[in-house]
Amino acid sequence: MIIIMVMWILAILSLFAVGLGYRSSIELRLTSFYLDKTRATYLGQKALYSVFFYIANDQTKKVDAYNEPWGNSPEDFFEAKYANAKVTVSHLADGNDEKVELYGASDECGKININKVPIELLASEYWKEKFSIDDDLVEVIDHWRSKKGKNKDLDSWYETTYDYEARHGNIQILDELHFLKNFFSTSREKNHNRAKLKDIITCYGKWVNVNTATKEVLEALFALQGAKKEFAKSDRDELVRMIIEYRNGDDGLPGTEDDQLFKDVNIETAIGTHESKKITALNWLRQKKLIGVTSDFFRINVKVEFPEKKMTKRIQAVVTRSETFAKNAEGKKKKKVPAVNVIDAGDDEEIEKMRVIKYFED
Repeated sequence: MIIIMVMWILAILSLFAVGLGYRSSIELRLTSFYLDKTRATYLGQKALYSVFFYIANDQTKKVDAYNEPWGNSPEDFFEAKYANAKVTVSHLADGNDEKVELYGASDECGKININKVPIELLASEYWKEKFSIDDDLVEVIDHWRSKKGKNKDLDSWYETTYDYEARHGNIQILDELHFLKNFFSTSREKNHNRAKLKDIITCYGKWVNVNTATKEVLEALFALQGAKKEFAKSDRDELVRMIIEYRNGDDGLPGTEDDQLFKDVNIETAIGTHESKKITALNWLRQKKLIGVTSDFFRINVKVEFPEKKMTKRIQAVVTRSETFAKNAEGKKKKKVPAVNVIDAGDDEEIEKMRVIKYFED
């Protein structure tokens, strides 16, 4: 009996020890996961600071393009190794034949600012077909962003249906479009087309930088030849092709040493075209101040990988070096926009500051 009791006690103690060990193992793994997650955050932020440094020390602020260190530096931003982690900062740009992955920040000014895009462009046939922006939605967007409400019925609808008011000012984040009346449709096709807008529009910047704009952005930008005249598809496609091929230089790739930059908005001179249709389209964009060659807003996508643990963390930030934007934001919010000094500036006011506008972790 004593032997049997001892054996039962040993069995119970063994089960208890196994359970305790299993629980401890789980807690150790959770702790390890938390530490790796924290480490990934710090490694991602370190990569952000590296990009900040390149942008802040850009010596060619009169022209911005992806052949600069902030736009493509594979030696710094492609799978940089830190202990057991790999850190990559990347984005896609247009080669002559296909999309190419570059290593650095993407230019947020390579997109169309939804707050500055003219109504005529929104109402064009291209935007209707490509993004399902029908006449009703054009009116809704114009009403939402206009300082004075042009449609009292719409104001009343927002208040009674969702208990909020139209902004009547600049759209501040793209998700704000979801608040617009009938932005979501019962048609799956329309919703699919409208979701494509996120690839070509932004809330930041004074104009579209023709040195960094994607093929999709350029096509949307050249939808019109003038205020009321559509740009023929063949002419539009040819102009977009000429711009991209000029930018990419002889090797046909973006972000390389042989890239050719548009130093001003006289694009027809650079690409060597004398066709009146193309010049008319460019003149209309210049008149509306929709195109430029510089940038002040950048999007940084960081991926931190732990290959052995099959763990990935992504960080995305939108940053600016625009003093004007910071002052306006500070004035409206009555508080300072978070700023990051990438260099120990001391009392030197000439050192550039990078301001973080948006920050996301996944």
